[in-house]
Amino acid sequence: MKKNIISTALVSHFTKFDSLCKILKSKYFLPHYCLENYNYLNWDKVLGQKISDLNEPLLFANPLICFTDLPHDKWKIHKRKYGNCVITLTEQWKIQNQLSPVIYLTKKDLLSNSLMPWSLKMAILYTEELKKNNIPNAEGYLNFSNILISYLKLYEDNNYRYYDEREWRFVPWQGMKGLPMCLDKEKYNDYALRNDYQHKIWSDNRNLLFFDWNDIELIEVKTNNQKDIIVDLLVKHYGITKGQANRTIIVEGKF
Repeated sequence: MKKNIISTALVSHFTKFDSLCKILKSKYFLPHYCLENYNYLNWDKVLGQKISDLNEPLLFANPLICFTDLPHDKWKIHKRKYGNCVITLTEQWKIQNQLSPVIYLTKKDLLSNSLMPWSLKMAILYTEELKKNNIPNAEGYLNFSNILISYLKLYEDNNYRYYDEREWRFVPWQGMKGLPMCLDKEKYNDYALRNDYQHKIWSDNRNLLFFDWNDIELIEVKTNNQKDIIVDLLVKHYGITKGQANRTIIVEGKF
């Protein structure tokens, strides 16, 4: 494994104990729509009209699964925000599944003010032109830009530096035909609609992020009781010994 000061070659997913159990039983991660603020992009250039005076932030949700490459000694703050239970997977698994690090942008850099807005505008215009000419799957071109947006994140906001999270993402795309890559705030807040879309996404295996025993580098839980439950779960679902399971699980950072 590569030795680095501020990152690892591994990726870790933080969650609550019940969710960790579900992930380990199913042997895959499920993408969920995540609502984020995209105010920092220059939407005036995208839409060709002045919208800078909006009273509310522009919030959009994309389906994704989040990880981090933070080393173990930097997990404390991350655990408080995202969950005390952690599953860490290997570098080979990360590469095979085409995970990508997030692109962090500021409110005034070249990408957020010029390159990304023009890319979005061209995608919107091109999609509209294709629709006018009855070209099949015209929405696919707009989805390409939505996928790109899914890998963007604001560098910092309200005294919180997202850049320090060192986030990696998996964004489903192969099995998304007919499903929205992006929901606005109103559709996201419609729980029934969002839940319906998510279940349709999960119905296609290409949108699920699978792993097996050899892909797991480490599992961290909060208590010894939780560790015992996970050991039994791993023995049952992965066909390994209790010794193998115990060597993979730590409690509260105690190796």
